[in-house]
Amino acid sequence: MENYKIFTFGGAGNSIANTLLLNSFGEDKIFYFDTDQNAINSSPLINKFLIGKQAAAGKSTNADTNIARIAFNEDKDLIKRLITTDNIYVLMGGFGGGVFSGMITLISALLKESNKAFIIISTFPLKFEGNRMKQAVDIIEELNHHTDKLILLKTDDLQKSFGDLSVEETFRKTDHMLVEIVKEMTQQTQHTSEIINKSSILLNPILEDIILQIKAFITTSPYLIATSSSKIIVSNTNKEILKALTIDPEYVHTISPRKFEELIAYIYTMSGLETELTKQSRDNGADILVWTPPPVLGDKFLTVIQAKRYIKKNKVGSGEIRELGGTSLLFKADKAQMITTSDYSKPAIETAKSFKIDLLRFYELNETIKGLLAG
Repeated sequence: MENYKIFTFGGAGNSIANTLLLNSFGEDKIFYFDTDQNAINSSPLINKFLIGKQAAAGKSTNADTNIARIAFNEDKDLIKRLITTDNIYVLMGGFGGGVFSGMITLISALLKESNKAFIIISTFPLKFEGNRMKQAVDIIEELNHHTDKLILLKTDDLQKSFGDLSVEETFRKTDHMLVEIVKEMTQQTQHTSEIINKSSILLNPILEDIILQIKAFITTSPYLIATSSSKIIVSNTNKEILKALTIDPEYVHTISPRKFEELIAYIYTMSGLETELTKQSRDNGADILVWTPPPVLGDKFLTVIQAKRYIKKNKVGSGEIRELGGTSLLFKADKAQMITTSDYSKPAIETAKSFKIDLLRFYELNETIKGLLAG
C-alpha cells in the first residue's frame, strides 16, 4: 500500500513516530502533532506541527483533553490542508494522554465527514493509571459513533507477555509492536495506488481487507491475539484468551485444538486442582489429567479428559465416547469427561450413560470462567 499517511499525536505519538523513523518508514509518510514546543523541537521529523499555540501556550496538556480539543479547533484548517483524497490515514497515539485522547474523536469526525478512509492504532493505559484508564474508556465509547476501525493494544497485557519489564521497557516494546502492526498493513501489495486512485468508493473495501490482513498477522504473533468481533487486542496467554472468550465465545473456533486443550487444563488449574496437560504424541487418548482430593482419607481421584475443539455442526459421536471409555480403563481413572465446543449426537449421549462419562459443552463453562477470572 503506497498511498498512506501516518498521523501521530502527543507524547506517545512522538515516541511512536521516532520508532517508525528508525524502522525505515519514510519521513514523508509521518506527521507528528503536539502542543509541547520542547517535544516538537527535539523531534527529528520534517513534518512536525506545533498546534494550539494559544490554547496550550507551547506546553504539554498534562492529560487535559479539553485543552487538546481547543487546540485542534484552533488549527483545524492546518489539518484539513494535510488531508488529501488519495490516502488511507493511520492515526496513532496513546489513550489516556491529553493530545491524542482529546483530538482523536475530532479528527475521526473530520475524516468521516470528508469520506476519507482511516484506521486508529493506539495503546491503552496501564492499570495503575486509574484516571487515565477511565478517560480512555470514555473516549473509545465516543469513537464508536465515528468508526469501528480501531486496533487497541493493551500495555498491561504486553507487559505480562514479555515478563517482568520496567514501565520504560514496556513502553519501548509496545512502540515496536505498534510499528510491526503498521508495517504489516503498509506492506500489503495487492492494492496499488493506481487502484486506490481510480475511485474513492474502493477505499472502504480496501481498508476492510487491510484490517483482515492485520488480524491475520496478530493471530500468528507469539504475543497477541485479536477476537473476531472485539476491537481489543490481547496478549496470547491462556488467561487473556479466556477473558476474550467471555466477551466473544465464538472466538474459540479460531484457536488451535492444542490451544483449546491448554485452556481446559488452565481452567482446572485455576480451580485449584492438580492438572497435567499430556504430550500430544503420547497421550494414549487422554488430553488432560486432573486429580481431585478424596472426600475421606485415601488416594486422589483421577479424571481423564478429552477436549474436542469442533465446529458447531460437527457433533461428537458415539465412537469418540467409546474411545474415551477405553482410555479411562487404561489410566484406571475414577471418572472420564468429554468437553467440546460443539454438541453431542444422540448415540453419543446414550453411550456416555453406559460408560458413566460426563459430557460438557464449553459454553456451559462461561459463568465458571467469569467467576475464576474475577477471583
